[in-house]
Amino acid sequence: MSRIIIVDPDFEHACGHNLTANQIIASNVAGEVMILAPATLPAPVQLPGVAIRRVLPRNSYIATNVRGTLVDRLSRVACAVFTGRGRGLVDPVLSYYHDVLHDFFEEVSISRNDSIVVHTGSEVLLASVLDVIECLPEAQRPILHYRQVRPISDFEHAQQLHTRLAYLVRQNQAYIYSETRRFKVTLAALGHDIASIETLELTDCSRPFKEQHKPTDFVTVAVLGTVRTEKGHARLANIAGHYAQLAGQLRKPQLRYLIHAAHIKNRKLFDRMLKSLDAVNVEYEIVDAGPEEDVHWRCVKDCHVIMMPYDRNLYQERGSGVAIDAIVSARPLLISGYCTLEEYVRGENGLSAVSDGEFAQALSTVVQDYDSFSNNAVELALRVRTIHASHPFYARLGRPG
Repeated sequence: MSRIIIVDPDFEHACGHNLTANQIIASNVAGEVMILAPATLPAPVQLPGVAIRRVLPRNSYIATNVRGTLVDRLSRVACAVFTGRGRGLVDPVLSYYHDVLHDFFEEVSISRNDSIVVHTGSEVLLASVLDVIECLPEAQRPILHYRQVRPISDFEHAQQLHTRLAYLVRQNQAYIYSETRRFKVTLAALGHDIASIETLELTDCSRPFKEQHKPTDFVTVAVLGTVRTEKGHARLANIAGHYAQLAGQLRKPQLRYLIHAAHIKNRKLFDRMLKSLDAVNVEYEIVDAGPEEDVHWRCVKDCHVIMMPYDRNLYQERGSGVAIDAIVSARPLLISGYCTLEEYVRGENGLSAVSDGEFAQALSTVVQDYDSFSNNAVELALRVRTIHASHPFYARLGRPG
C-alpha cells in the first residue's frame, strides 16, 4: 500500500490551509499518512489516523520572506548559500534538514510507490527535499507533490531550484501546484514550459458558511491574518477616515472593524494601530480569546466584508490564505491591486484597490450594492467547494476503494 509523507514546517499553526490540506489528505487517501512536523510545537495538533513525527528544526522560518525583519536578513543569507555567496553561514540548518530527511527516508524504506507532499515557502527545506530525492536511484524515487506557497526571493537560487523541479516534472517524478497562476509565468521566464502546473485553491470546506444580510447601521469589516507590517494594519485608521467622509455624504452604514489578534507578530505596530483607530473615533473589536482557529473563523462568520490592504510590493508572486478563506466563506473581498492578490477577485465577488482612498471608495461601492456582491461571493464559494475535494492534488494521492 502506498504511503503519503507530508513535509510541513508550518504544522504548528492551529488554522490555515496547510492544516486543511493535511486533514483532507488524511480523510481521503487509502494509504498510510505521516507528517514530518517541527520538533517543538507550541500547541499540540492531532489528526486522527495520522502519524506525526516531530523531527524538523523549529527554526524553519529561516527561509521565509518577511522583509524588513531579522527573518528577512536570515532569508537572504540562506539564499546566498545556494548561489555561492556567504557559503557556510547556514550550512548547519541545511545539513540538519538533509540529514533528518535522509535518515527518515532510509528508516521507512522509501520507494517509488510513496508520495512526498511538500507545502512550504522555505527554499532551504525544498532544496533539502530535492537533494535527498535526487540521491536515490531513479527506481526508488518517490513522487514529489510540491505545493508552492510563496516565491523564492533570490533569482539565481530560484533558477536553480526551478530547473531541478522542472526536470523531475518531465520525468513524471514530480507535480507542481501553485496558489496563483503566476508561478507558471515565472517558470516560463526561466525557460521552463511546464504545462502541467495547476492552480491550487486550498480551502476549509468542512465549515458551513452563513450568508450575511445587507449592512444597515454598521458594515462590519474583518481584518485577518497575523499583525505585521506587510498586512496593512497601519492603514486601517486612514481608510476609516476616508470612508467616514463618504458615509456622511451618502448616508451609508458606519464602519466597524473586526480585528483578528490571536497571533500578533509586531506588538509595537499593534499598539500604534489601536492608538490611530482611537484617534479617528472608529468602532472596532479586537478578537483574541480562544484558540487561533476559532478566533479566525468567528471573524469570518460575523463580518460583512473581508479587507486586505496588504503591501502589494510584497505580493507580486504570492498567494494568500486569507483571500482563500474569504472565497470559501462567501464574503465579498477588498484586496490590494496590481499584484497576485487580484487573482482572487473574480465574478465581482469583490474589488481591488491601491490607495487608502480607493479602499474606502471600494468599500462604499460594495455596501451600496451588497446583495449583488454577496450573491456573487456565494456562487463562487459553492463552485470552489464543489470542485475542491476532486482536485488533482488529492486525486493523485489515491482515494479509498
